[in-house]
Amino acid sequence: VGPFLGGTTRAIALGMLHHPDRKPDTRLYTYDRFDSYYEGDELTSFVDPLFDKGLLKLKDREHIMKTASFEEIFHKVHEGHAYNELIQCTNGPLPDAPEEESQIKVIFTPPANRDLTAVFIDGCKSWFGTRYFMEKVSATSKPGTWFIAQDYSQYTCFWLPFFFDEFQDAFDLHLYVDSTYCFQLKRAITAEEIL
Repeated sequence: VGPFLGGTTRAIALGMLHHPDRKPDTRLYTYDRFDSYYEGDELTSFVDPLFDKGLLKLKDREHIMKTASFEEIFHKVHEGHAYNELIQCTNGPLPDAPEEESQIKVIFTPPANRDLTAVFIDGCKSWFGTRYFMEKVSATSKPGTWFIAQDYSQYTCFWLPFFFDEFQDAFDLHLYVDSTYCFQLKRAITAEEIL
C-alpha cells in the first residue's frame, strides 16, 4: 500500500519475476490514493526526471497539471517490462478518518480468496488508516506472513511502531535497514482484537 510511482513496486516485482519457486498465479497487488493527493505543479516536479528520460511526453505534463493524478504515470513507468504482468494496480486508498469510509468510491480492499505472503506498508499515515489497513490484511494473513514497514521510524508513520508494539506477541522483528523494518507474523490476529 502506498507505492507512489512504484520504485519499490519495481524492486519487489523484479524479485518475484526471478524467483525460481514462484507460482504462476502469484501477483503483486498494489494500492494507492492515485488522485486528490498532490497539486499538479507539485506532482510535475516529482516526475521531471521521467520527462528528461523521455518516459513521459508533453501531453502527459498537461494531463498531470489538469488532473494531478499519478495512476497513468505509474502504468507508464512499468509498462513494457516483463515484471509488469505480475502487478495488479488499484486506485484504492486507505481512509484517514471514519467518515471517509463512506466517501471513498473504491476503498482499499485486499484481494479476495488470496492468502498474502508479504505485506509492504508505505501508506499508513494516520491511526485510522493504520487500524483499517491492519484489520483488512490480517483477515488474509497467516502465521509466516511478512510485514515490511517502510518509513517505520519516520515521524509521518509513527502509528506503525505503536501498532507493532501493541501486538508484539503476534510479530517477530527479523531485520531492519535504515527505517524499513521487517516483521513476521507468528500468530493470527483477528479484526476484533484490532478493533
